[in-house]
Amino acid sequence: MWVLGQVLEGEMLRSWRDRVSDVERNGWYWEYKLVGLNIDSVTVSDDGRRATVEATLQEAARLVDTKNSEHNDSYRTTYTTRYELRYGTNGWRITGGAVLRT
Repeated sequence: MWVLGQVLEGEMLRSWRDRVSDVERNGWYWEYKLVGLNIDSVTVSDDGRRATVEATLQEAARLVDTKNSEHNDSYRTTYTTRYELRYGTNGWRITGGAVLRT
């Protein structure tokens, strides 16, 4: 299991930590499964310290409500996303991203 701080930093890390806090506060949790991945493009900056990656992902997720199972939900979807990455002392980290199309 990945720890958020091992792959994210900056605004992306803050955003995901906020999401985690919200669902924990309600007694929920999400289980995500990467079903498929295609890297569509990678653009690296001239200095080699930043990159933009566009990828198409197939994802399955399940929401579990530990207090009320009637709220449990799940989905499976395919979408294209763009990630902004930065290389630092701890390697590559995702600093931003956006869903481009679903």
